[in-house]
Amino acid sequence: MKTIIENETSESLYIFDDSKIINILDSKMTVGEPVELMVLDCNSTSVSLVENVNPPEDWEGRKYTFDGTTWTVTQEWIDANTEEAPPE
Repeated sequence: MKTIIENETSESLYIFDDSKIINILDSKMTVGEPVELMVLDCNSTSVSLVENVNPPEDWEGRKYTFDGTTWTVTQEWIDANTEEAPPE
């Protein structure tokens, strides 16, 4: 698997299968050939590609940071499926 890591926070934003072609350019990131996904806020300054990763089974975007070896749940993570709505 491959993950896209936000450079500033080390948060894992995306997970892709090894076969997916990822291009991180100066102005955007593209996924697939032909392009299946274009992400304008991910570029060569803001994100990095890490290959040969084994993400946690409960992986969700921004739930984990990854330092190249260890996956860690972010302190700010709130599971939207279990969080109660705030009182009105």
